[in-house]
Amino acid sequence: MKTITILLIMALSVAVAEESLVEAERFHIEKNTAKISKVIIENNHGDIRLRQTTEKNLVFHAVSQYSKTHRASIDEELKDGVLSLKVSYKNLPTEKSLERVDVAIVVPKGVELDIKIEKGNLSSKKLENQLKVVSESSDIELKSTGFADLFTKHGNISYTLLSNESSDEVNLKTFNGSVSLYFHEDNRPFVQTITGSVVTSNSINILKNKKIENRVASYNQDKFFDTAKIQTDTGLIQLVEIEQIYK
Repeated sequence: MKTITILLIMALSVAVAEESLVEAERFHIEKNTAKISKVIIENNHGDIRLRQTTEKNLVFHAVSQYSKTHRASIDEELKDGVLSLKVSYKNLPTEKSLERVDVAIVVPKGVELDIKIEKGNLSSKKLENQLKVVSESSDIELKSTGFADLFTKHGNISYTLLSNESSDEVNLKTFNGSVSLYFHEDNRPFVQTITGSVVTSNSINILKNKKIENRVASYNQDKFFDTAKIQTDTGLIQLVEIEQIYK
């Protein structure tokens, strides 16, 4: 009897393992952006990696891992020049489930991006796009030349401001995470910070013109090109001049 019980337990364990077996599925979408001005991307269970292209086509590639009870799909809609790409599930995964969809997007220069991401990280190498990001807890690591409005409630932000010929504004906000702003010597931005924590920098030029009014601290006030506005509640803010790291 004991042997039969053990065999039944083993059989049940195998059945459960088969039910939760993680498989992989790939999605590929390619769109010409000649008539697309904005792309909305939503992924609540996985990473998003952004890359820029000189071509006109946007390429969306995703790899899904799912069980038999959670099946992923991509909801696609194009309306009035706005392309929406949303990762959906047959049954919404739980906090501890293995289901996730990792997304890689190759986007043409100039297409506006509006991104919502959870339970994954957002990253890019170089972008020349207007960019808006909203997240509850994801870490954001981006390199860009264009306008950026980034918010993650509990995650960290690492943003590298790349040189360009236009004047842009970067808004970086988190409640409980930290913010690191990287910039080059020839592109030191005018920075405003609001924080309950500490602001540090390795750049003498950024720090020498510091001014505090109410809770707003201003740095490098003689700079009239790019502007970075940074806000945290408890997280550290770092203003990093890249060239100084290697001296």
